[in-house]
Amino acid sequence: MFNPRIFLFFVLCLVGFSALATDAPPECFTFYAAPEEVPAATLEQAAATCPINALAELYQNRARHVALVQRYGQNPAVARLPRDDYERHLESHRIYIALLELFAMHYDGDVSQLIEAMNSGYRTALGLAKLRLEGYEQRAQWLEWIKTLPQNGVRN
Repeated sequence: MFNPRIFLFFVLCLVGFSALATDAPPECFTFYAAPEEVPAATLEQAAATCPINALAELYQNRARHVALVQRYGQNPAVARLPRDDYERHLESHRIYIALLELFAMHYDGDVSQLIEAMNSGYRTALGLAKLRLEGYEQRAQWLEWIKTLPQNGVRN
């Protein structure tokens, strides 16, 4: 037998649960203790759903880092370097990113400044790692030198 009260109760429950499902926080608010262990596709998905642009960029940078490590780590023939140089550059990049993430956990200033600093660190590290792993060591050294000029008081 049809009871309108029970029907109304079920309809309200369905509408209420669907509203709860849409209010779930974006995936970019999930903390990954070791971003290198998360697949790049998961990080890209988190970046796509993030409402904060700087945080979305951070997740995109993390995804690019994971993709770079996977690309060069699984296929050493991709790099145009001798084996020793290749491994040294790849490991130094991984250590730099690990230190960047580690220091970020102990930062006690403004979160927006932290995210901007992390994005800057990722952009620099990814650019230098790509240059070095492709065999452009002198160009990477020049880029590092140029980036230090404003900090040392030298004008362009």
